[in-house]
This record gives sequence, structure tokens and C-alpha cells, in this order.
Amino acid sequence: MRCLPLFRHLAENRGGAAAVEFALTVSIFFSLTLGIVEIGRYVAAQQSLLSAVHVGGRYAVAHDALSSSPATPSSIQTTIQNAAGGLVASNITATTTFSPNNSAGSTVTISATYPWAPLVPLLNLPSATITVTSTMTIL
Repeated sequence: MRCLPLFRHLAENRGGAAAVEFALTVSIFFSLTLGIVEIGRYVAAQQSLLSAVHVGGRYAVAHDALSSSPATPSSIQTTIQNAAGGLVASNITATTTFSPNNSAGSTVTISATYPWAPLVPLLNLPSATITVTSTMTIL
């Protein structure tokens, strides 16, 4: 029965409680903060890709078949890659479809994809492919 005073002493000692509570709270806080940062990175990449696709669409509209330098799928891809600030340009894949052709009254549909991966592996967030599509009428 000598152990009983030892257990009573440990039960009454609250010296390390604050450290344990701090450790639990800080780990949850940092997980939430890093999760918010990763979601922000995803949205920023999506917006950058969307903006670049719109720039590519405007390029296609301005460079129709009668232009001195008509738009081609490769020139549109290059325009999109150059306009995508904050993204790795070589990872952007764009497909361009002219319907029926690259002349006035036709439509151009541009679809671009970009692979996104989280920077912080501790959160176990999945990688994703961002896909953006834009359709414009050539004037």
C-alpha cells in the first residue's frame, strides 16, 4: 500500500498539463494553417491557368485565318504557357479546337490541364489535375 501515496501525488501534480495542452493545440492549429495554405495554392494555380487560357483565347480571336500570322494550336499553347504566371510552363498542356475553322464566325475551344501537388506531405492531401476550358467566337 505504499504505492497509494505515490499515485495520489501524481494525480494532484498538474505541472505538465499546460505543456500537453499546448502540444495538442499547436499541432491542430498548424495542421489547419497548412491546410488553408495548400487550398490557397490550389485556387491560385487554378486562377492563373484560367487567366492564361483566356489570354490564349484572345490571341486566337485576334489572329484568325486572315491575319498575317494566324493562330495555330502550338502558338496558342506557347501563349498560354507564357501567360501562366506562377506555374511551371512546361507542365501545362493545352488542346485547341477550331469549329469549323479559324475564320470569322467560328468558335475556338481551348482546354488546358496542369498537374497540382501539395508542398506539405504531412497533411496527406491528394495530388490533382486542374482542368480549365474556354470557348470564344472568332470575330
